[in-house]
Amino acid sequence: MEFESARKLCLIAVDELVLKHTRLLYERYMENERQLEALIDRKLREEETRDGMEEVINEDTEDQGLNSENLDNTNESILLRHRLDVSQSVQDTVGLLEAGDSIKMSTSSGGAFLRPPGRVSCAGVYGAGSGFCRVGDTMVMCFCSGNGDDIVKMALASHISDRLARIVNEEWTELGPTLVDIVQERSTICQLQAVDENLNSIVYVGVVAVVKQHNKLRVVYCHSTETFYFGFRGQTGTEIVLSKHNKPGTFVFGEYRA
Repeated sequence: MEFESARKLCLIAVDELVLKHTRLLYERYMENERQLEALIDRKLREEETRDGMEEVINEDTEDQGLNSENLDNTNESILLRHRLDVSQSVQDTVGLLEAGDSIKMSTSSGGAFLRPPGRVSCAGVYGAGSGFCRVGDTMVMCFCSGNGDDIVKMALASHISDRLARIVNEEWTELGPTLVDIVQERSTICQLQAVDENLNSIVYVGVVAVVKQHNKLRVVYCHSTETFYFGFRGQTGTEIVLSKHNKPGTFVFGEYRA
């Protein structure tokens, strides 16, 4: 009995430490998002101001002794610094998938921002951050982003690929709701680490899957994160999806023909 009581106390203490650490990481992530949005807004306002100044300067270039070449060089320098500033602030997953005669997939996690020493991200675990499954003439490729530890526990990408490959049929059924159901059902197999601002456990992931069947491609996505950005190019052209969501833990979804 004493051993069991001590064991329970240890588990409670560990849970409290994990909860505090997760809350700290969540607050740091949200602060990083706010700083990035503020930076982009400030740069856009600066560019609008420069555009207005350029119009005034162009009306009176002779009196001011300025030329357009110097102005262009200045703008190019400012835009270069802008790109560098943003790239140094972004801590998101980056992935690339090519579904041609052969399948090529690659993904990486969002830097070291949420990575304690020794931690392996979901991108480094087979079947977690990326997954592939083929059933007959149907192939499914999947990328996942979000809370990496939860994604690893769920082996999410491989599970989604396997489930979608087995349920897709000849009819063009809407896969968005199905994708959400698969993720939510899978999330019940483990204790989630992701929490909302009230410390309630939530599913915090973004998923994009490509379904290839008889040389036809379908791109389906869902996410419960604040943002989820991706793009693709297929027979119908190029599409860039910039999806935002203000209720983390609940899902939005969509689907495209490629």
